[in-house]
Amino acid sequence: MDFGMVGRISPHLLSGLRELLIAAGTRDGGRLVRAYKSLDVLLPNVDLDLLEKASNRVFEALGKTAPELRNMHHEEVMEFCQ
Repeated sequence: MDFGMVGRISPHLLSGLRELLIAAGTRDGGRLVRAYKSLDVLLPNVDLDLLEKASNRVFEALGKTAPELRNMHHEEVMEFCQ
């Protein structure tokens, strides 16, 4: 049954989400951080440089296939987390 519940996304939120998806798709850590800022989801004292570096490291790791990620050695995981 459909009771007609709908939600609305503001143009500002839609724009921010679009930027977020583009940043993730292009693996652009700087653009991702800017999207987070435009969406106002960051704490006031966040280290933006560190967040960008961490995002880029995640993008690098996601360049691996799922089996490769699953088979990463403990040392590789620990190095990635540093």
